[in-house]
Amino acid sequence: MGDLITRFGIGAFSYDFTQSFIRQIEMPVGHGDLMPNNIRLAGLHGGYNLDGIDGARSSVGVTQAFFQIEGDGTLADISAKSHAILGMQAWGEKRLIKQLADGTELWTWATINNIRMSDRSDNLSYLVRDCQITWSTPKARWYSKADLSFFDDGWTLDDGLTLTGPKVDAELVGNGDTVEITNNGNAYAGAYIRWDIPTGVTVTNPRIVRRNEAGQIVDQVTYTDTLVANDVVEIDAREHSTIYNMTVLPSYSKLSVASGAWLQLPPGTTTLEISGTFSADAELTVDCWDTYF
Repeated sequence: MGDLITRFGIGAFSYDFTQSFIRQIEMPVGHGDLMPNNIRLAGLHGGYNLDGIDGARSSVGVTQAFFQIEGDGTLADISAKSHAILGMQAWGEKRLIKQLADGTELWTWATINNIRMSDRSDNLSYLVRDCQITWSTPKARWYSKADLSFFDDGWTLDDGLTLTGPKVDAELVGNGDTVEITNNGNAYAGAYIRWDIPTGVTVTNPRIVRRNEAGQIVDQVTYTDTLVANDVVEIDAREHSTIYNMTVLPSYSKLSVASGAWLQLPPGTTTLEISGTFSADAELTVDCWDTYF
């Protein structure tokens, strides 16, 4: 068996799929269909890809798993175990956690779409029930981070998820500098960017650029304003949000971007270029979740 669903939810509302009486027998790999954005060109053969050189965008994801529930031979026991699973339908959106064959833990956000159970037609109906669970996964991606840990001893910071520090942590940068960041997954990852302006420093229109292997600019994010001492700007391509000095701004306020996805990081290590008008170096933080299909 490769990928295994290990848990739905963390804390007070959670279900552990590694209990001894429930056995996963199948889980399709991947999240769902892609949606290539091609259009016909009048008078010409073929068409045009509106996504450019990037991969097609994903539809809303679906994760489905099949289990067998084992009872102790009594109707009361198998019914209680079945109703515990059916009760997850009332929980709403929670973290869905799976484990890869190499032990890596991934999570996504999911809502139960349906749960189907069936009694067996033979004399094992009190011993075994088949169960199919389908989750809707709107992000259509799985996420991980080196050395993350999940724990289920009640509600904790960030819904029970503990992460390590940023991948690029408050590095001092100025015009013409570069930083490197690694996405260990196999899908593009949305970047989190934070500018911290030290005392006595001003920065105008700080820009971060990503180029493709041909040297072409494919992503760039510019904060179009002058930042002064103690200003903090957060730009989160994962959630399409900006925060200036603890105040949430509309998504595109003071942002100039090359694409609607803002800054996306391909699998592997990416070099990001810094530009703008810097009176002296400012602190830059860049982070991402390792992102998987």
